[in-house]
Order: sequence, then C-alpha cells, then structure tokens
Amino acid sequence: MKRRLIALLLVFALLCPLLAVGAAADYTVYITDTGEKYHNYGCRYLSESCRPISASSARAMGYTPCSVCNAPVAEPEQTGFVDVAPNKYYSEAVDWAVEKGITNGLDKSHFGPQQACTRGQIVTFLWRAAGEPTVDAGMTFDDVHYGDYCYNAVRWAVKNGITKGTSSTKFSPQQPCTRGQVVTFLYRAEGSPDVGNVCRFSDVADDSFCRSAVIWAVANNITNGKTETTFAPSEICNRAQIVTFLYRFYNQSTPTPTPTPTPTPAPTPTTPVSSDYIVSGKLPYPCPEPLSCVPTPEDEATHDNVLALLDNYCPNGAYILRATEIEGDNFMTWMENEALLDCIGTAVHEQSHGYTSHNMSYNGTWVMAYYTGEGKHIKVPQTETYLSEEMAVQIPEELRTFRYDTYVGKGAVVSANKRGIYGLMNEFTAYCWDTITNNSMYEYYLTQELTEENWLNYVKISSSQYYAYSEFKYYILSYMLYAKENYPNIYEQTMNNRALLDAFRIIEARYRGAVEQYFANLDRLETYLKDNGIRVFRDKDMFYIGYFGYGTFEDKYYNLLENAMKAPEYVQMYKLMTK
Repeated sequence: MKRRLIALLLVFALLCPLLAVGAAADYTVYITDTGEKYHNYGCRYLSESCRPISASSARAMGYTPCSVCNAPVAEPEQTGFVDVAPNKYYSEAVDWAVEKGITNGLDKSHFGPQQACTRGQIVTFLWRAAGEPTVDAGMTFDDVHYGDYCYNAVRWAVKNGITKGTSSTKFSPQQPCTRGQVVTFLYRAEGSPDVGNVCRFSDVADDSFCRSAVIWAVANNITNGKTETTFAPSEICNRAQIVTFLYRFYNQSTPTPTPTPTPTPAPTPTTPVSSDYIVSGKLPYPCPEPLSCVPTPEDEATHDNVLALLDNYCPNGAYILRATEIEGDNFMTWMENEALLDCIGTAVHEQSHGYTSHNMSYNGTWVMAYYTGEGKHIKVPQTETYLSEEMAVQIPEELRTFRYDTYVGKGAVVSANKRGIYGLMNEFTAYCWDTITNNSMYEYYLTQELTEENWLNYVKISSSQYYAYSEFKYYILSYMLYAKENYPNIYEQTMNNRALLDAFRIIEARYRGAVEQYFANLDRLETYLKDNGIRVFRDKDMFYIGYFGYGTFEDKYYNLLENAMKAPEYVQMYKLMTK
C-alpha cells in the first residue's frame, strides 16, 4: 500500500512540478467554476467563467497551483464530517457554515451533503446567517407552529419579503427546496435588485418566478448553472449545494453589473394578503427620521422619549403614533403622569383607534381601516350588523371574562357593541398592537440594568393585554355563529365581505404570533433570572420575581377561552373565516 501511495505521489509531482506542498500561506488562485462542481481543472486566468478563490478553496483542483500565477496551494484542513471530503467543491462552504453557526450538520460526524434541503431549513440557514434577528411579526401560516425550529426564521423571512409561502396559509416547511426557490430566497434577501432580463438559460422562461433571481445569481458568481445553457430550476437542491450558494452569497466580491433597462418590478409585499383593499398609509415605513437616543426606564415620559423607544424596539408602534400625530392627535394624552414604560402600550392601543378613525371614509357606507403593519392598512366596507350585546347574552356566565362588561355587555356604548363585528375588529386590532408593543420591551429591558424591579415591571405591562386575543377572537366567532342562526342575511353579507375576512386572517395571525412570543419571553425570562441567581416562581396565573409578583391570567382567562373555542362549531367557523 505504501509503495502504491509513493508511486502516485511521484507521478503527481512530475505532473505538477510547481506544487509547494504544505505551504502555510493562503493565496489567490483562479479556477473554472461551473456552479456545482469543477469540471475543468485547467486554470483560464481571469477568463469569463473564471473567478478568484482562496488557496484553501482550491482543494477542488487536487491541490494544483495556478498554472498562470504559480500561486502555491496549501493542504486544506480536514472537515469534521466524515462525509465531507476535503477535495469536494462544497467542503469550504461547509466549514464556513459550521464556523458561523448556520448549521451543525445532521450529527457530530455527518453533514449529509446529498440529502435534500427543505424550505424550513433554507430559511433557517438564511436567518442564522443574518444574525438571528428578532421580529415583531406574527405567524401567518398554519403549518408552522411555535416551538418549531424554523418558527422565528419563517416570521423573519415573511416580514422581509423573502418568502410568501406556498399559499396564503401554508409555508410547507418539509417540502424539498428547488434550485429556483433557493436563488429566489437569496435574491429577495439582497433586496431584489434590478438586473435586467437577459438570461442565457433555455430552461428559465421569461415569466418564470425565479428569472430575475437566476440572472442575479449568475452575475454575482453564486452559480453558473448546471451547464452553459441550462439552470435546472426545478431540480431539488441538496444540502451541499445550498451551503455553497449561501457561502458565495455572503462572500461576494463581484458587484452586480449595470442592468439592461427594463420596467421596475413591483416590490414584494411584507404581508401576504389576497385583498384588493390593502393600501399604504400617509407616511413611509419605517419612519424616515427615527430617534436614536434610547431613554432609560427612569427617564421622563416625554414626547421624544416615547418615540425614541418605539423607533428602536417597535417600529410599528412608532408608525401608529406618528401617523396619527400628523392628523392632529396628541398621543401624550395617554402618557400623562405615568412612567415611560407603564402606558406606552396603551398609547399605541388608543392611537390604533385613531388610525382607524383618520383613515375611515363614507361612500354610501362606512369603510373601516384596520392597521395591518409595515405602514399599511386594509380598507373594509361595513355591511349590515346587529348589536354585539345580543350575542353576548348567550355567553355562559363562567366565560364572561375581564372585558365582557366593557365591550359586549348590555348597554355598552363602545363600537365593539354598536358596530357589531366591525367594532369588535377595531378592538381586536388595537389590542394586537398593544400586545406587540409591550412584548417588544423585553429586548429593551435586556439592555438595562438587571434589577428585580425592572423585570417585574416588564411582567406587569406584558401580561395585562395579551389574553384580549382570546377574548375578542371568542366574541368575533360567537358573533358570526349567532348571526348564522338568527340573522342569515347579515351572516351572508359578512361572509361575502372578502376584505373583512382578509383583515381578520391577517390580524388574527399577527396577534396569535404575539401571544406565542409573550409566552416565549416569559420562558426566556425565567431562565435568564435563575441563571443570574434571582429567585423565580411561576404557575399558570402568577409570575413572582423575588418576593413580589404579577398575574399572568393564563388559566383564569386565556386557557379558559382557548378551550371554549375547541368546540366543533367554533373550529369550523374559524376555518371558514380564515380559509
């Protein structure tokens, strides 16, 4: 065996006299790259399909030095995976992905380079590569649940326009990802730059969803296709190919060329909707001049301190306040004589009502305006209604929770009663943004001094509104069930109001995501405080820090109504309203 190895080395030395074995330095070498593997090991120095790489990447060349510049090539370090040989085109990409924490492989010794990569995995890889940013967006898909490994990644990808799912309600996280989908994810993550319309691949049609992405990927040396004339957009991408795409994407050195003039494509929406009623507000989003000086919890609740806090931690909350301020509202009315953090959610809540009022219109019928996020709202024409209190009389006594009397009890003077389902949606929307605002303060408190008082205040403000999700969802579904039984004309008009159903679907998904985030934050907080030696006790209705605590009402209100909505008629109505 040793003699055979020596003979092979002698032959290799004769063929490659310029090889500097074991060179420690890393140099630039040039190779021909076909996109998936290196077919031609003969360097064509700076030719059209030739790109510079580090010498450690030249493992795909069999450690041959550049035939033009004579750059020696160091022996690459072995990857930790037994199924990733050092001479594979993807080995450096795998090393990079592991080093950056993007993936750790299937286990400690296997990467699974030939395994198909799923949609859930690719958005998770992208999210990790972006630094695992937190988002305040809800989950719009019913096949991605809190606790799933890709949950936060999907929320981030949707919010940033990287994916719109496979339908309005499905993301399909287990579906294998195609080459066309992968480059499209990367292209959108880059901001969907204009790249013209000249594509050399015969299998990428003019109207293909991935055409611009493919043009961009080739221009930026992320891939050169399967062959000179084919890209194979429908071919399933394996894990080796995907980490290679990611590695080249995050280590680009070639700028996108000046594009051929083409019509500017429509921007990818950040909120997946089907309604024609979605419109932008009067301000750009995010706010054009955010305040960067972040106050402390002890600072006075001034106009600029409120906006600075929201600009940095809850841009949607800041947008609501600024959008209503230009209409003449004074959001500081809700902050009077209060600590900075205590009423910031209330200010966003009440100004959400103001946002609806300022954007309402009348054209023979009232048209409501519910804020859906990212500077947009959905315009919903109001159809015939009945008083919510009529439905509420049927609600069992044990399910008449905290907000029952105020909003749907007999004689309630608020829009949740007077405007029926449209008023209920108004409150549902306001409490949604109230909860999202309070949740966002978790990240803010992490930047402040670690004290029991600070975190007790966070528990107090975040626990006061989240369960309104279950209350108003229960009222809305009960309203529709009662209408179906007693007011068939009202029921039919409401179910035919596509804009209303879209608004409910979008806002319910956002609010549901906010509630899931609330519970996740409490889990994180419990661990964080215990790790820092602070006594924590928690049950289904209380959260104690030290010797003081606040109610979380998980069993008292939230679980009570969630269980009530498991009844078949509620499950069916929810499906009808969100399909």
